[in-house]
Amino acid sequence: MMAMRRGVLAAAVLLCAAAMQVKAAEVVTPTEPRLRIVFFTPSDVDPPEGVEERVRQMADYVQDFFSRWMKHWEYEPERELALDRDANGVPEILYVSGKDTEASGRYRKPDFQPEVIETACKQYGIQRQGQVWWILMYKGPQDNWGRGGGDALRGGAATARFYTEEGEIRVGEDLAGGFPREIMLKGAIHELGHALGLPHIGPRDSDKLGNCLMGPVNMVYARRKGPEDQRAYLSEAASAMLWKHPLFSEQANRETRRPRVGPIDGGAVWNKADGSFEVSGIVRSPIPVHSVVIAEESRHPRRDYWTQTFVGKVAADGSFSVRVPKLEERDGCLKIVFCCENGAVLGESMGRGFGSGFNVPYRYKDGSFQMVIEP
Repeated sequence: MMAMRRGVLAAAVLLCAAAMQVKAAEVVTPTEPRLRIVFFTPSDVDPPEGVEERVRQMADYVQDFFSRWMKHWEYEPERELALDRDANGVPEILYVSGKDTEASGRYRKPDFQPEVIETACKQYGIQRQGQVWWILMYKGPQDNWGRGGGDALRGGAATARFYTEEGEIRVGEDLAGGFPREIMLKGAIHELGHALGLPHIGPRDSDKLGNCLMGPVNMVYARRKGPEDQRAYLSEAASAMLWKHPLFSEQANRETRRPRVGPIDGGAVWNKADGSFEVSGIVRSPIPVHSVVIAEESRHPRRDYWTQTFVGKVAADGSFSVRVPKLEERDGCLKIVFCCENGAVLGESMGRGFGSGFNVPYRYKDGSFQMVIEP
């Protein structure tokens, strides 16, 4: 094990000085998890014509999008995003009407999700635990806000505005251009990504694939990178995080614990020649870990939509090694999370996303990166 001291290390920093205690946390039991599509309207608003066809097109696009990109990154799912359809291929749509009118203003802020989900559960006899709710609201607020959050074991929920503009959503077409752009489809799927447990993940220039699903909105991306690129993709990091999610992986005896994982030995070494880092270590967990995701989070505000991520597979003995290319020449922090075989994604704490990650802070000074050990 490498020697460890407080202060600044020019070459390496231990991710953890000694073996960390591993213990199981709360137990949750998701039952028959599915993507539950809810079509929500205020009490005085009726669903418009064409809902079933538009929702079918959205569901077709979403299933293809996730499966295609996960396969691209060699995280091919065992099944498409799980949702129920009728004999004609129309997804199950849970129609829910709110208690208040559109004019009341009750549904102009994204704080009504619990009300919608509770009503849907009672109305359709669904057990809430483990489900992922995609709430399509009509008529939605004009500022096009959205909200989403969740994780693999508890389930999640997302809310997005439903658009009625005439047109067709074609499977495989660019997500950030054409008709998908007109109806803000990327935003709706972005919020669904949060409901599936994904944090904000920025596009990598090295991928050369356009914008990223969990990255910035199309307009912001276009201002920085140019409006001619209308592509958007699912990142390698997101694919790793979703690979064992219950909606993509069928496990008869899925372990439902949220484990505490902890690197027991490792380090981050800076290579002065090319400016890259080599992050390596050994992780211990009561539930096997298949991948590690390292996120570069600078200390500048509102940059999470551009977060750079780097992914590596974890060997059977828990060892991993990930190369992180040259970073921006400024202070920052690497966040390390692990993807477990039961779908859980977590790091040092029991939080969600990169916020739970193991911190490896660094400073940039006089042309060199220095790893910092925090007290």
